[in-house]
Amino acid sequence: PFQGKASIKASGHAELMLAQAKGTIDCYEPPGGYMMAFAGVNLGMLRSHTLLSVGGSLGASVAIELNLQAEFTGRGAKAKGIPGSSREAGVPGQQVVDMAEHDPDQGTELKAFAGGELGVTVAGQVEWKSPETDKFAPFAKIAPALMGQVGVGAESTFKINYAAGKFRIVAKAGFCFGIGAKGKLTLEVDADLIWEFAQWVAYQLKNINYERLEFIDEEAFEALSNILVIALQNGRELKDYIYDTAQQAQDALVDFWDGLRDEMAAAEARSILVERINTNPDVLRYITPDAKGALLYRLIQVNAFDALEPENRTWNWEDINFWRFGFMTERKRAIINIFAWAQSQAEYRNIMQRIKPKISNDNIPVDEGEAALLEFLGRGEKSWLSSDYPGNLQRFYQQLKPTASKGTPIVRNDMADYLTQYDVEPKFHRACFNYTECLPPPHKENV
Repeated sequence: PFQGKASIKASGHAELMLAQAKGTIDCYEPPGGYMMAFAGVNLGMLRSHTLLSVGGSLGASVAIELNLQAEFTGRGAKAKGIPGSSREAGVPGQQVVDMAEHDPDQGTELKAFAGGELGVTVAGQVEWKSPETDKFAPFAKIAPALMGQVGVGAESTFKINYAAGKFRIVAKAGFCFGIGAKGKLTLEVDADLIWEFAQWVAYQLKNINYERLEFIDEEAFEALSNILVIALQNGRELKDYIYDTAQQAQDALVDFWDGLRDEMAAAEARSILVERINTNPDVLRYITPDAKGALLYRLIQVNAFDALEPENRTWNWEDINFWRFGFMTERKRAIINIFAWAQSQAEYRNIMQRIKPKISNDNIPVDEGEAALLEFLGRGEKSWLSSDYPGNLQRFYQQLKPTASKGTPIVRNDMADYLTQYDVEPKFHRACFNYTECLPPPHKENV
């Protein structure tokens, strides 16, 4: 390095001494991803992406228990993890790390440090391979307190909660760095990442066939569902509705409807919701069952002004609903659009249990939710000239798969793609080697 031109290729404990140089270490661990699991539930293909930028006059040392390839030139130094550097034998992607059973005392330790009067910028993120793009994308950052553990007991191996306006993930280091990494670290999902986080949660629900995700606190899950509903109702981005606490997110949804000045305003708000859903049904793709239930509850509420809102019925004579009998056919179409994104019969039943005014863990019986919905859909139906929305909903249920497929994209269940999906997508366990940009760190750390 002192001659201005050198290269190092090392495995194990690599110590790089830099003199009056700036360097960047960009590590993907593992480059192709691990199929991570928690308590037997596959979380998808995940990997960590850590960026360490160093610069100073006295030099630095970086020790990382990975394969590194470093290049030195007269302008500085760069290093990257060698693609394919997997610690365990076997096909990449078929190595499953279950954090509920992982022994942190086995294997090597990953750590990084810098010595001397040196400025260090650390950025890190966890990335997942989306079934829709087959590429890695970030959904959580390493929190400013790197390798920290805040307010979580030693018994936690993987937990997501919500505090101070952020979803926080506390996990064994193995969640980010693979087999053998010791200790725990805190990740966070801020406003810039909440959309990607919502997608990740939607796919975790789908892969477990809409059972309860044990690693997400009830408050955190309810906060996400409330944020999804509020953003859809107002037609804005999720990041515009980040609240300090989960209770504030819940209060914001309830206060929105309770705060409407009169019945005319409530009817208008419901008609705006109908228009948003029917104009762009794709906004429902990543909505949780709890959020879908909350939307349905609003859509079946009726007062004297609802029938007067033009968005509740089509006025286009080329639309078949224009010629059919039926009460607020466009609102009924919005209800069917919500169920068009149900991925299994299990999710359908899950949604029926959540048709209630407040998102909470106190569910209603499936039959009760379904009866209320069918009663609304049946209003104004007359003989063969009717829109037959009750029959449409029941036919939706019959064509749904009993169990949602794993590792496949979320698609509408009235499309051919839904019926032709594999039970388990072959690429679900396949490693992916695309590169991503590292998100900027929350702030600079001087070590």
